[in-house]
Amino acid sequence: MEKFLIIKISSLGDVLHAFPAVSLLSAKFPGASIDWLVHPAFAQILGYNSHVRRIIPFPRKELGSPIRFPGAFRRLVADIRREKYDVVIDMQGLFRSALFAKFARTGTVAGFA
Repeated sequence: MEKFLIIKISSLGDVLHAFPAVSLLSAKFPGASIDWLVHPAFAQILGYNSHVRRIIPFPRKELGSPIRFPGAFRRLVADIRREKYDVVIDMQGLFRSALFAKFARTGTVAGFA
């Protein structure tokens, strides 16, 4: 069974626009496990996509705090590394999303250059 991590952290419209890609991924790889790294404000909407198995909240507020950053960062990296993903798909295309794709320790990262 293939394991995928989708990284699309923010913007409600962008998160919704990524739904068809997740559906196509699920159709191409039946039985695949698809997890999603997303801002907590948009986590609930992912519950409407039956192809998403696990939602990993991106603690943006905590990561922006000098005091809470170390703990939040460690927890997020540990949460991402909890699974061994076959492919990470970075749909955000930003430095921070590329950084967390790298922390997933997978051989294949797909996304924007």
